[in-house]
Amino acid sequence: MGALTAMDTLRAAAAIAQFQTLIRTYPNTAAITLLTQSINAWLAYYPILQTVLGGYSPSIVVFIHEQFYAFALAVLDAISATFCGFFGLPWTGAEVSHTHLTNEFPRLCTRYRFHGDPQNLLTQMRDLHARIIARQSPDTPQDAADNPRDILTDLVIRLDRYIVAMCKFLGANLEHSVLHLTPRQE
Repeated sequence: MGALTAMDTLRAAAAIAQFQTLIRTYPNTAAITLLTQSINAWLAYYPILQTVLGGYSPSIVVFIHEQFYAFALAVLDAISATFCGFFGLPWTGAEVSHTHLTNEFPRLCTRYRFHGDPQNLLTQMRDLHARIIARQSPDTPQDAADNPRDILTDLVIRLDRYIVAMCKFLGANLEHSVLHLTPRQE
């Protein structure tokens, strides 16, 4: 995979902004507030992952490499929490994880008959699970495996593309979301 371009980063930022604009058009203020808070939680970690794109000394890159996976997992789990909140899934504790979402996603697709491209999203979920959570990447060329910065740059690109796909998927499935539920009158 090539170097991360400004276009990749802009695509993810644009997809997030477009999705947030879309959900704000719904009258369910309580659901919008919760979803916005959930999105903001993982967005707080996301810029840290992009530090791998800077020109750092090898020792700094090794340090970043060690920390990268913890932050990437936090982002993936928080995206999963947003997914759960968006669809009102009653998952709690350890269920609200990227691993659990990846495992349950095919069943959710069957149950809700999701629109968009669920197979593409599932493929990306499984790929990120293998590369970030299980830390396996069977198709990494040997020369890339020797360069932690290249590996991390590749992961940032994959994560950006996943965010774009997730935002599109959520946007395509608004009718299944909590935004269509009538908010409780207080």
